[in-house]
Amino acid sequence: MPRLNGGIGFSICAPSLKVQVIPSDDFSVEDFRRRGMSDVGIGRLVEVLRKAKEKLGLNRAVAIEIHGEANAHSGFGTGTAIRLAALEGLMHVNNHQASDDELIRLSGRGGTSGIGIHSYFTGGMIIDLGRKNDGCMLAPSSQLNGDIELPLLLSRSPMPDWPIGLCIPEHIPSLNEDEEKEFFAETCPIPEDEVYRTMHWAIAGAFAAVREHNKAAFEEAIRQLQECAWKKAERTRHGEKIQELEERLYSLGASAVGMSSLGPSLFFLAPDIQAILPSMRKEITNCAFIEARPVNQGRLVS
Repeated sequence: MPRLNGGIGFSICAPSLKVQVIPSDDFSVEDFRRRGMSDVGIGRLVEVLRKAKEKLGLNRAVAIEIHGEANAHSGFGTGTAIRLAALEGLMHVNNHQASDDELIRLSGRGGTSGIGIHSYFTGGMIIDLGRKNDGCMLAPSSQLNGDIELPLLLSRSPMPDWPIGLCIPEHIPSLNEDEEKEFFAETCPIPEDEVYRTMHWAIAGAFAAVREHNKAAFEEAIRQLQECAWKKAERTRHGEKIQELEERLYSLGASAVGMSSLGPSLFFLAPDIQAILPSMRKEITNCAFIEARPVNQGRLVS
């Protein structure tokens, strides 16, 4: 294949993150979320900030505080968002102007998916065509060294104001970094016919439906993408619990259900999200439910 990876995704208003950046004599990170970054993840973030400071000749370090409802490794791209926010804060503290591309390169993210690095700045729906096949291994971004070509952004489109339901399981553990690495090693590469099938439903299905504000077509594309090889393998990694949970969501009124990234969080659409959420919360007590909406702007800086 001439290119590696590629993806499609969109920004939502919840669950949210707040990354506070405070001038300091040395780097530190405190994560106050219910399920935050591991010590290894915090160490990597500090190292990224330290390298950026040295590379750009900045004077001040920063102390980072992380708050919010978006937990680590839940399928919401928090690792990428936190790293970019911390770097952007470091630039503000030092009155250093950095372009979006410079921040992305300093972050070392985007080696696997371009969704998080692009949506951080713009919101909306993002579709990227991956990167040139340069012989580098297929692996999670956390396993790559950041010295690879950035993914090619094909297009960004505003999302229609469709209510999105979120189902965040408390009984299905997320994959840790070793499990993510193992998953990539076992699953890649995807057969070419499955790549074409996925691209069809991503571009001619989901993306076209967003551009035409066709909710029914969008729902059909979401359903079909769950059966494509890559997403099906991601879902299978969690065992039967994801399938069972999805079936319950459909039985309670969802019209389309998808798994976000490597999961285990699910998102769903319905004719009336507000009408079905009470029964979902009553019947499925081991999951948190959130009503969200798409957002068509990037991060807020204050």
